[in-house]
Amino acid sequence: MNPEDRMKLVGLTDDPEATKKLFNYPKDWWQRAFENKEEAQWWYNALLKIYGYKESGVENGWKFGFTFLEPEDNSNDIKND
Repeated sequence: MNPEDRMKLVGLTDDPEATKKLFNYPKDWWQRAFENKEEAQWWYNALLKIYGYKESGVENGWKFGFTFLEPEDNSNDIKND
């Protein structure tokens, strides 16, 4: 897959470290904190609808939002340890 064809993934979580581990610690992981659930939902929906991000498949709370680039070879697939 060409790097320019890869999508940015977005999600919400209360435990960013555990979520990052699920995706095998993406190198370009980015996160931010939210004051309330409404702010988190607004940010999440904006990235999906306005900026064309793709859902990560993990929604575990709302205290932190995260993004990372879709893996090239599925090496960042969700881990089920």
